[in-house]
Amino acid sequence: MIIKFKKKSVLSIITFKAIFCCILSFLNIEVVLAQSPWIALSKKPSTLGLENGFSTYNAGAFNLKLVKSSQTVAGLQPKMVKDFDFVPSDSLKVRSSDGLYHLGDINLKLRYIGEEAWKSYSTAAKRSPVENIAMGKNVLAAADLAATLPADIPLQVKRMWEMFNGKLVLRFELKNKTNKNVEIGALGIPMIFDNILEGRTLEQTHAKNVFYDPYIGKDAGYLQVTRLSGHAPSLLVTPLGHTPFEAYNPLNDDRTPRGIAFEGFYEWMVYSKAYAENEWKNAEQWNTPTSTTLKPGETRSYALQFILSGAAKDIENKLIENKRPVAISVPGYVLPKDVEGKLFINYPKKIKAVQVQPENAPTSKCIGLNQKWLEKLYCTGKYLGESKVVYHLRRWLGAKYKL
Repeated sequence: MIIKFKKKSVLSIITFKAIFCCILSFLNIEVVLAQSPWIALSKKPSTLGLENGFSTYNAGAFNLKLVKSSQTVAGLQPKMVKDFDFVPSDSLKVRSSDGLYHLGDINLKLRYIGEEAWKSYSTAAKRSPVENIAMGKNVLAAADLAATLPADIPLQVKRMWEMFNGKLVLRFELKNKTNKNVEIGALGIPMIFDNILEGRTLEQTHAKNVFYDPYIGKDAGYLQVTRLSGHAPSLLVTPLGHTPFEAYNPLNDDRTPRGIAFEGFYEWMVYSKAYAENEWKNAEQWNTPTSTTLKPGETRSYALQFILSGAAKDIENKLIENKRPVAISVPGYVLPKDVEGKLFINYPKKIKAVQVQPENAPTSKCIGLNQKWLEKLYCTGKYLGESKVVYHLRRWLGAKYKL
């Protein structure tokens, strides 16, 4: 028997299927939106104070833009190019809630001498407007950060954006406001630059985004921030005064969604002993973890300067121009047993001393060379494994080898 469907029935079935598919599509979209971490992040309350506006400054080679309420960076644009920003200004609004780092934040781990446990403090954890303070003529903006730090912090923390020899400087001033000795076991300065590729085309990422590469060389350390396009300008972050690059710590507590389009942010660690005793206790550290102690009433300053450079190939020359130590190893930092390595050091001052760690690692000797590359270290030996050649200019600096 052949059953024939009426035309109306067929149309009704088709209509029902079409409506059903539309409903499923809408539901799928809702599920996707609900699952998007960026959508979820955008719905969190904004605490950075964007509604109170921004302040802009002529900062040498940069146009600096600060959020008025937090005095963190909203824009760091090189004057030599248009429509480019080193910091993630396009995502400023969506990243304006608590727990999201910005350039200008600071992280600390502290304890009183005699105590075992470290306590963490961060300007990014719970935002409140900072107190503007008046400073010297070269200071662009300054703030007391007490309002955006927990009330029980034993240190007074001030932050200054200032100019020094025509260059932009970020400086923190820490003062022990208690009658006890305070140990600083970790001091981290988040390095927040635009490596967020989310929502951008390939062409846009090449034009807008950067990647950064650290040299964790203590007082000779620096951070190189390079555009994905490879074009000029690049950015160099270097110590000013004694602000060693001891470790490079991933900011795993930052709530910016990670994935294929974003690998995360990192911080410049001046001290790292507190991490070495806890989170990193099962790992070998690149540099010896250190801490420092502030006596009652004592003040200490830490500063980083931002230097505009050309393309990536110009980085070393720019470091030399700014009287920063530059070390180059020939043929490289991985040496066969029968190959003699040469470590060339360019710095205006002579090498005062050389150490090799561990003691049974390659032997080294230091000789003068010429006016451009002042010193050369010969590294040879039969030691297998990793070793470090540490040289003393004004402070101890290091280069690591693997044989």
